[in-house]
Amino acid sequence: MPAQRIRIGTRESIAAQLTDQVASDARAAIAARGRCSLAIPGGSVAEVLVPRLASRDLPWERVHIFWCDERGVPLDDPASNAGTAMRRWAGTPLAQGARVHVMDGGAADLEAAARSYERALVEGAGDPPVLDLLVLGIGEDGHVASLFPGHPASAEARQWVVPVHDASKAPARRLTLTMPVLLGARHVILAAFGASKADVVRRSLEGPETPSPAAHLVRAAHHLTIMLDDAAARDVSPTPRGAGHE
Repeated sequence: MPAQRIRIGTRESIAAQLTDQVASDARAAIAARGRCSLAIPGGSVAEVLVPRLASRDLPWERVHIFWCDERGVPLDDPASNAGTAMRRWAGTPLAQGARVHVMDGGAADLEAAARSYERALVEGAGDPPVLDLLVLGIGEDGHVASLFPGHPASAEARQWVVPVHDASKAPARRLTLTMPVLLGARHVILAAFGASKADVVRRSLEGPETPSPAAHLVRAAHHLTIMLDDAAARDVSPTPRGAGHE
């Protein structure tokens, strides 16, 4: 299993470290390749990251922003990952400069929407797409993005974006990046906040091999940083297998 870096601290400390790391990776990618491709999640991690990152002084015109997944709702729906993020960063330097690629979760034809998003990925991250940085949360059932345990989408190996019509968590209709895109990123950050994530964090980091996408990601990602607040890290042993604390 590839080595992991694990950072544990207060919610505010981890929020600050997460934002600093994303900003640092963006600057490094721009210096090395002239642009940065960044994929962000929805949920509690986006709630922490988006407002802090959006106000940073970065060359946003060189940053392509993607989403790891989207719910099958229109952009103006409160459940939309992209819509929520865009409302949070309205009027910020990010909003004024970044290249923002929105998944069309409200599309009637999710298959066509997935193919369209694949084309956007190629534009911003190459062919095949190699994202500079991908930030993920983790669901209580071990899902990442909209890759749910036992669902065929979690085993998709040929396509980079797929529709999900029957997710085990509402809403059932979704769009998601696939595992090859997640694992192909130059740097993956898996973040978790709150006591409700403590059990799935422990199982993903320390438990026996499980079919959950989160556990697979932890074992297969080549450059992975795990960021946990104290509550989410409550059940993590001092040194999980393959891990080094910072």
